[in-house]
Amino acid sequence: MTCFWYKEFDLSPICVTTMIENCFNSLNGKVTQRVNFTLKGKEDKLQQIYLNLSINKKRLRWYIGERIYPIYWDANACRAIINNTFTRRQNAANRQVNAIIERTLLKIDEFVHKFDYSEEDDISLNFTVEALRRFLDDDDTYSNPLNYFRNLVDTITQKVNKKTNLNNTISTKKSYNSVLKRLEDFYTAYGYKSDWNFFGEKFEKDFRTYLTTGKRYSFNTVQYTFQVLRIWLNEAYREGYIKNDKFRTFHCTPKTDNDSIYLNFEELEKLFNLDLSETPKLAISRDLFIIGAYTGLRWSDYSKLDNVGIGDTFISVLTEKTKKKVQIPISKYIRIILERYNYKLPTPFSTPVTIEHLQKICKMAGIDEEVKTSEIKAGEMIEMVSPKYELCGTHTARRSFCTNFYLLGIDVVTLMAMSGHSSQEQFFKYIKVTQEQQANIFLEKMKEADLV
Repeated sequence: MTCFWYKEFDLSPICVTTMIENCFNSLNGKVTQRVNFTLKGKEDKLQQIYLNLSINKKRLRWYIGERIYPIYWDANACRAIINNTFTRRQNAANRQVNAIIERTLLKIDEFVHKFDYSEEDDISLNFTVEALRRFLDDDDTYSNPLNYFRNLVDTITQKVNKKTNLNNTISTKKSYNSVLKRLEDFYTAYGYKSDWNFFGEKFEKDFRTYLTTGKRYSFNTVQYTFQVLRIWLNEAYREGYIKNDKFRTFHCTPKTDNDSIYLNFEELEKLFNLDLSETPKLAISRDLFIIGAYTGLRWSDYSKLDNVGIGDTFISVLTEKTKKKVQIPISKYIRIILERYNYKLPTPFSTPVTIEHLQKICKMAGIDEEVKTSEIKAGEMIEMVSPKYELCGTHTARRSFCTNFYLLGIDVVTLMAMSGHSSQEQFFKYIKVTQEQQANIFLEKMKEADLV
């Protein structure tokens, strides 16, 4: 029985140790051992923590690289004590000690499974204390932080998002890969050696300079990069790879709400009526976009609708990102599009290609009014004037839905049920309404109440 994935089963430390022993004792009865962790001494001072292990009566005593005061050590469980009476910093240090211990156990388990379990081999010849010591001493898999980050990104979809309690999505993995690529390029550009001790003030300053001045990324991109990096470093700290927590001072303020556009009902009508019979690829992107603008679904959802029936009144979707079930009435525009494709919507193009299509279509439809936008780039506020069609993207559909139906007077709770937003704070980020429009909405409500 292996203990390699013991964390999935929420097992106690003693149980884990027992499983390790079972791993050893299962080797055709040829190898016996005992394993535990002890302190070097009992004096009231920092004590080294040792792995004690016996294989065929030969003892291995191996320093795990951590020290602890005896008062914080549980000799029975062979683990550091986590207690509410301790300070947060002490509990954090103790958790780091335990993470090192658990990682050592995993390495022992990995060593066990390097051997062939067949009856023909005399495993005891190679399965020795000396071989295990060499294996533990050579454990530098994650001595390079970039290797650790790469593994974290590769396995991110197997981990649960704490906000949604669901596994992270492919979209998250793609975003994390982008952050990793920026970090790798930074190390190459600056010629720095990847080291766990480097994540402090100097690193933040150099990396931020590289992103803002060197690459001229937007403020939001830079902030997101540091937010993700801090998540990774917190994980590494919890597992004991990084010893200090200076990275927690990284400046990671929330992203700014960039100026963004929506298409009103009149503009959506122009898109819908546009003759694209000579350009079927553009027609597909246009039709899927219209569906998004009248359902409020994310691109990842409205680009994959394949279960709408002829007699259906509503579109029912289990959203990919939040796994929320939403039901949206089928508007006349959606019905016409569904009939156009015999209720089997075509496969969408990639996001970059679709965005290129949408900008072409909007330009063809005359959606070209000049729009002022502002963005923090390279540390400076930059104001730009662009034709509206250049600002259109796949997410414009969802923003258009939220804004248009909000202006129709549909209450926020109902709209959130359609769009699948979890909070009003997030929902209102999608609303692009001017002060004049807000005033007109208020005026209409006053008229309904006979107050004007």
